[in-house]
Amino acid sequence: MATAREELHALIDRLSDDKVITLLEQARAEVEQPRSETLSWLEQVRQLRAELSAKYGRREVSVVELLNEAREERLNDILGGL
Repeated sequence: MATAREELHALIDRLSDDKVITLLEQARAEVEQPRSETLSWLEQVRQLRAELSAKYGRREVSVVELLNEAREERLNDILGGL
């Protein structure tokens, strides 16, 4: 039984060069599209970060600060109920 790749190669061998080029372009577009969308999203995030930094100043919170804040809130919830 032929694998999908072998079947695909056999079919491609039967196509004209123009059809092969068209399929190749479609395959490239399909593979590169998610990367392009990710890069676009990343650029939007960077722009938003720059806008927020310009408006509020540059403030980067460390993971340790976030954990300490969460712990403090949780402790307040527990002790506040006593």
